[in-house]
Amino acid sequence: MAPRHLPVYSDVEAAPPPATDPDAKRWRWSADAKLLPAADGRYLVRNFANGTITEIDAAEGRLLSKISGLSFAFQIPLGVPPELVDKLSRRKVLLSPGELADYDAGIRASIGRALERTHGLIIMPTGKCNFRCTYCYETFEEGRMTEASAEALSKAIDRIAGSAERFGLGFFGGEPLICSDLVLRFSRQAFRSLAGRGLPYAAGISTNASLLTPELFEQLLDAGVVSYQISIDGDRALHDRQRVTVNGKPTFDRVVAHLKHMAALEGDFACIVRCNSRPEDMPRVMALFEGDDLRFLRGDPRFVVDLHTIWSSDRKEVVDGESHDSGCGSEVVRPLDVYFYNRELEARGLRTSAYGLRTSPLSNACYAGKPNWFVVGPDLTLYKCTVVFDHDDNRIGKVLADGTFALDQAKHELWTGSNAQTDASCSTCHLRVPCSGLACPLTRFTQGHKACPDHKSIDRLRAWSMNRPTRS
Repeated sequence: MAPRHLPVYSDVEAAPPPATDPDAKRWRWSADAKLLPAADGRYLVRNFANGTITEIDAAEGRLLSKISGLSFAFQIPLGVPPELVDKLSRRKVLLSPGELADYDAGIRASIGRALERTHGLIIMPTGKCNFRCTYCYETFEEGRMTEASAEALSKAIDRIAGSAERFGLGFFGGEPLICSDLVLRFSRQAFRSLAGRGLPYAAGISTNASLLTPELFEQLLDAGVVSYQISIDGDRALHDRQRVTVNGKPTFDRVVAHLKHMAALEGDFACIVRCNSRPEDMPRVMALFEGDDLRFLRGDPRFVVDLHTIWSSDRKEVVDGESHDSGCGSEVVRPLDVYFYNRELEARGLRTSAYGLRTSPLSNACYAGKPNWFVVGPDLTLYKCTVVFDHDDNRIGKVLADGTFALDQAKHELWTGSNAQTDASCSTCHLRVPCSGLACPLTRFTQGHKACPDHKSIDRLRAWSMNRPTRS
């Protein structure tokens, strides 16, 4: 006997006909689009390829839920307004079967063009650091880049910036501002080269901000260093427990003072304020933004708060007292908690990374998977990843004295060969454009599986849609 809770139809008794018009046009649901429940019983449709968000009422959402997960051509259920169908068609949520092949080919081509166009170097002018953060994974072995190495790297910058369609620099360490003269030198050089070709340029830097004096900050802006990542881990006591100097001195007040000057300057820049926390310390992270210390960041769109879980020294993620494999896209705690905390920050006038997922090709991809992006160590060793410097497959080559690269192509392909163009499973993923199959290339050949962004999971998507601020 069939279970009573399932509808069963005999050979004689026909199933109820679908509520559709037999003469209506058939459609396909875009792989890039998701129908999600939103607050107050409403729904929204997000196209992750072009960034459009369509808000719809509860009744229309329930009707669209009958078709949004289908993988074959379907008819629109009766009751869905024609104007909504037209809007979803224009936003490439609904595709006619005839345009599906060209649409998918266009998506793949745009990803391929982005992979080839973008060039970049993440430069480590030194491996030394004036901090000793309790959770840092680096060894601080290599000192300042020699003048001979700097000359070779300058030739490489001239070579690439003179021909690449898109080129940018990043600065990492150690603490890169220990060698601020090299940061300024390389950035000014790339800026001049691209400006001479009429192309835009922007550089980014990950810095502890202890050396980011007002004078240096303005020099960096003039040199095209306009993107910053600065960590401040919670209230004064928590931050000064985790982020101390080599001599064990506190750093909170100095970092906050430099952030305050940045906010006071009417410059065009972007700054990620990164908070590294354990779940049990989240109230103290929130206290940082509720008090007066960082009140000056409220309402300033140049600053974005980014919450992260601390990695322990063996590169495992510490969550709820247990170790789990970590990845570059790790978040703070369980899905609903992440969006709860970020919604609270947004309500206080602070921008967060949780609700601002960009949707252009490679906008959410790891630089390590991009074929023309490299990390340059102080001794001119070429790497792909800034997290596993001691991994042999991460040492892929060298910058030569004439500015050319000697690459181990087999190692390079480990990082760049798998992506949304070569992995068929990516073709049905709603994040195939921003992620491009490059969330974390390392896991492909170390753990034997593809890494996907945390916000791919249905729990994360629902948490995002239910907690999303109405102004987004």
